Amino acid sequence: MSLKKEPYVLLAEDTYAEVHLFHLALRDAKIEAPLKIVNTGLEVLDFLNANGAYSGRDISYDPSLLILDLNLPLLNGFEVLTRLREDPRFVELPVVIFTSSARYRDNKEAIALGANDFFQKPIDYFDFVESVSKMYARWVN
Repeated sequence: MSLKKEPYVLLAEDTYAEVHLFHLALRDAKIEAPLKIVNTGLEVLDFLNANGAYSGRDISYDPSLLILDLNLPLLNGFEVLTRLREDPRFVELPVVIFTSSARYRDNKEAIALGANDFFQKPIDYFDFVESVSKMYARWVN
């Protein structure tokens, strides 16, 4: 008998304040999905491939969604997205870009590279909560 594992979300965000804000938004949106945090683009790849600090991770239990900031250290979001979409294991992984960038070309490039959705991080907290709710409703529920 196999136990179904609870879906979880991988959040790639390098700013502590943004991670904290995301946790608050989950709470206020009444979303209880588990959240794993990585802080660099390289960590995203290490986590998903169970390398380095994540070598003990069960690779049969991948996230239901990757929420990816574009402005990450070591590898930016575009580089991470490119590598993920080149790997057959992660072609189907939903990736939502969640970034402060308001540049239209960033949106177009991310979608062209295989992002499933693109959200600009709102400045207003209530809009932030609404964006997080929409992401979960579209890609996790």
